[in-house]
Amino acid sequence: MNRTISILCTGHLPAHVADEATASGKVRLDVIPFIDITHVDSYDMTAHISELAAKDLNAVFTSSNGVEAVAAMLGGKDTKWKIFCLGNKTKNTVYQYFDKNKILSECDNAQQLADMLIGLRVKDVTFFCGDSRMDILPHALAGAGVKVEELVVYNTTETPHVISTGYDGVLFFSPSAVRSFFSVNTLGADAVLFAIGDTTAAEIMRYSKAKIIISPSPSKEEMINDVVNYFFIK
Repeated sequence: MNRTISILCTGHLPAHVADEATASGKVRLDVIPFIDITHVDSYDMTAHISELAAKDLNAVFTSSNGVEAVAAMLGGKDTKWKIFCLGNKTKNTVYQYFDKNKILSECDNAQQLADMLIGLRVKDVTFFCGDSRMDILPHALAGAGVKVEELVVYNTTETPHVISTGYDGVLFFSPSAVRSFFSVNTLGADAVLFAIGDTTAAEIMRYSKAKIIISPSPSKEEMINDVVNYFFIK
């Protein structure tokens, strides 16, 4: 393909990833976030997490937003936690704020994470999540008799934008962004949609019959590679 392709990214993208995507001049990339993330800012939550820091608990993170919110409330305080998380961005964010040795395991998606915790016969976990979190992990754990303390540490607000530009491809990083996008937009069947995981892809299917390419790992860098591979290498 010799022409320049036009891609819409519906969430924040690291500057170096965006630069790499457009370096060849073959990709035009528009980054328009369709959700806004805010950390829970309350005395009670901060005090509770500060108390938890001294406890030997199984901490579960399925998003980098949750890690950042908790780290902000800890204020640099060390913890005795055993950490279980998703890989790539979530794991890398954990590395920024916690001792790497505290990460006992990482998985590609919430179902794998739940299955792993159940397989390890973990009796209880503290799940740090957002107000729009998916049900997969807590439901699977509860169904297996694992006690789940669920702490909502960040909130997701949908920020829809009407898109008038035609795009060759659209990148979605979360089900919330999918809902926000399709609340005011439609896409033709010839569009190619890129999803960061199975749950995001499932949400896309509720609104569109367009082709969906699911990233093999929950990584924005990997998704950009998917775009390049699809349009220029396939």
